Amino acid sequence: MNNLFKILILLSASSSYAATCPDSRGKYGDGIQYQDMFCRIMVSADKTDSKSYRNVTFTDEGLVQVFSNFPGTTNSNSTGARVYYLFPYKEQKSITNISAEGLSVKHPSGVSFNFDKDGKLSSPDLQMKVSKEINSQNKSGVEIESFPNGIVIDLGYRGGASPTNNKNAVVTITDKNKKKCTMVNSDINKINKDEVELIYKTNEELHKFLSKKCPKLDISDLLKPMKETLKVVITPKKVGLAPVNNKNTKENDSKREAKPAYDTMEELLKDIDKGAIQR
Repeated sequence: MNNLFKILILLSASSSYAATCPDSRGKYGDGIQYQDMFCRIMVSADKTDSKSYRNVTFTDEGLVQVFSNFPGTTNSNSTGARVYYLFPYKEQKSITNISAEGLSVKHPSGVSFNFDKDGKLSSPDLQMKVSKEINSQNKSGVEIESFPNGIVIDLGYRGGASPTNNKNAVVTITDKNKKKCTMVNSDINKINKDEVELIYKTNEELHKFLSKKCPKLDISDLLKPMKETLKVVITPKKVGLAPVNNKNTKENDSKREAKPAYDTMEELLKDIDKGAIQR
């Protein structure tokens, strides 16, 4: 458990201290513990005996860490962590259900993670395999294979510690079609000893980086939240608008050209500056 505490401290170092976060803890299912504190959600998951169990942690940055504990003589051969990130960002993480039947967590990507009354993990939104066995050989036993509405960034597994602060950890990025691209952890994370920070903090920034680094991946889902936001911003509301003084009341709307689609915010702003879009 001492090593688990160290791993959680590493996660806390990469969280935003300025954020206002929930502060709660409790039990779900058959008396299994969870907590929503320090800007992260940690859920005790399945357990086979007193020395073999999993904990799953979720952060605002999109991280999913699966910590596993199993019989061994030292921290390095009795604990380990597998770390994933899921993108795009869509919403705030939250616990959406707590009951005797189980617990559900909504990830920032919109993915639901469900824990049944015994702590068994599943998700209706991912292609994921969860092993019944908890040992040193199966790299935590939780394998997120792909995300049909986004990408999976897999930082791999590390015995006795979290792979997040290993600059040379091999990172595998998988798109919705299960195509893969690899790089090292320092390509996506700023790492200063125990402090870890994502370099690309928005969907658009990550899209720009991956479009050059991994041109064969389908990363189109990274821009979908932005496009949805633009629709809301550009499309006028039908109710509650203040009176508008139209300059040309005889203009035929049906003859207007359709507004172009934009893949980046930069393209939209350029057209606004050129006057191609009415402000």
